[in-house]
Amino acid sequence: MTFGNGNDTTPNGNHVVTVGAESPAATPRSTLADIEAFIPELMAALGSPGLTATVYRAGERIIHRGFGVKSVNQAADAPGNSVDVHSLFDLCSVTKAMTSACVAVLVHRGLVSWDAPVRTYLPELKFSDPVLTERATVLDLLAHRTGVAGHDEVWEGSGRMALASYSVLDRIEHLGVGGPFRASLIYSNLMYCVATVLVERVSGVAFPDFVAEHILTPLGMTDAVWCSEAFRGHANAAQPHEVVPTFDQIVDAFLRPAAEDAATPPEDLLASLDAKAETPLSPEDAARLAAAPFAVTQIAGVDEDNRTAAGTGFLYPSADDMLKWAQCWLAGGLAPDGKTRVIYEMDKLVRVHNHDWYETEAEATRGIRSLGYGCGWVVKQFGEYEILYHSGHMPGQLTLLALVPGAGIAMYFAENVDNAHAGQILYSLYLEALLAPRRHPNADGPFTVDAARALLPKAKWKSMLELADEMHTVLAGKLSADDQPGADLRHLVGVYHHPAYGYWTIISDESLATRRLRLIRAPETNVVLRRVHPAATDVGDYMADPTNAHFAFGAETMYLSFRPSADPETGIMATLPAPRRNYGAAWVPRTRYDLVVRESSSQVDVVLKRVE
Repeated sequence: MTFGNGNDTTPNGNHVVTVGAESPAATPRSTLADIEAFIPELMAALGSPGLTATVYRAGERIIHRGFGVKSVNQAADAPGNSVDVHSLFDLCSVTKAMTSACVAVLVHRGLVSWDAPVRTYLPELKFSDPVLTERATVLDLLAHRTGVAGHDEVWEGSGRMALASYSVLDRIEHLGVGGPFRASLIYSNLMYCVATVLVERVSGVAFPDFVAEHILTPLGMTDAVWCSEAFRGHANAAQPHEVVPTFDQIVDAFLRPAAEDAATPPEDLLASLDAKAETPLSPEDAARLAAAPFAVTQIAGVDEDNRTAAGTGFLYPSADDMLKWAQCWLAGGLAPDGKTRVIYEMDKLVRVHNHDWYETEAEATRGIRSLGYGCGWVVKQFGEYEILYHSGHMPGQLTLLALVPGAGIAMYFAENVDNAHAGQILYSLYLEALLAPRRHPNADGPFTVDAARALLPKAKWKSMLELADEMHTVLAGKLSADDQPGADLRHLVGVYHHPAYGYWTIISDESLATRRLRLIRAPETNVVLRRVHPAATDVGDYMADPTNAHFAFGAETMYLSFRPSADPETGIMATLPAPRRNYGAAWVPRTRYDLVVRESSSQVDVVLKRVE
């Protein structure tokens, strides 16, 4: 990959090839003016309150401005409520390229080796697999090659409540592996937490200070702040929002037209949903979805002030800051003075080290395909151009950074909503407008504003259409709301604990007569558990046992079940003793249960033991 010039990119170990069909001449590309004029329409259609758009090419700021508002709780024309290029957004996982660059500084200084086991620098680190403990390297952490399941619950759920500095290292050994070592790509925020600790341990400097010294200050990134508390209280913070269609809106939009009455079997409704997800919308469906209302609500976002997680996605910069970061990459890693080097080991950072996300030309989206993962970057290809790309997501925030070094192009989009994805559409539009591949990779021709406009009704419901499994669960819970296991749930009520996942409490909802369970999970979850209809799920044998209690909760569904607890020494299922005399039903023997959580990234079971 070539940095610091406007020439076409050349291969750099990533095996870029020129593929695709000849550029269709019949479909003209959208102009830059057309795309900018389309942005307010795009935001309104997808429910995005605020957005910053930055597109830079070879010294020219094609667009660098804000749109919309920072908070829907204030009037749109309220003083100070407009988004601008100095408004702060959560950088989310786009932060990972900075974390990798910090490790590269230590490598340059000879303090860290890419191929050294992590235990060289963090000797107390243990994985659940002893092979990983001995062999997992620094490069394995940054390229998501360890195979450890995602286990985001540790740092974004109950687990983070007890996650003090460095204690993340104590928790790793309790987390199951979800894929083969160096032969799978399981995206892991936790491994970037470990990398954050590594930077601090080796440098002797707090991670935010290290980033400031080696990146923010040399590049003049003066708007950025760390930690959610500082962000929420900042006068120019783009507050997080969510776009939430109600369950009834989802059913009405996707499923009800296929069912004349609510008694339609679940399988028929689910088949209707799948058909909507896999095929283009009819004009009638498109019109109905375009008109379906959304509730845009300001939310608290992630309350994360633990710097152990800082390197995985808790920097809050502005678009102006991010333009400076992008320009540094395009300048070959140099600061604006043209002399001070900020980014080291660039060849290592952008080389594909994990090919598990490799896509063929047929799998490309709008002609853009993935070649694999480097260090904090997804390496992509569009025609003969190689792209450095990373997107990010936190509750109420979305970001996207893309660089085309061979053409001197940088793009950055940030939204203060978590499921609109306007930035993804703008990224494709500007890529088409600015690049003219010799052989166009999209057989349908350039992606244009007209094509994007036609896509909006379906894009509006993107998260619902992509999460069909979760919709199956939600639907099943709706249709079988009273289908709870057994007449008495008292044997499931209790406190459960896992050394990495923390404490979860199950209580009965309102009264035992309701036959419903409620989950209390720090710091903010307090929800009624939905019973999952075994026949209406798509998660294999785990959900297929109708004799057990399977539940789900959350927007991105997490599956729970209960199973009898075995004594670790005898293997005998623990039960309360049976009375010798008949004292009534309340005195019958009861089985002691453990809570089983199905980890979402790799379908690994995590057992929370009952606390007596």
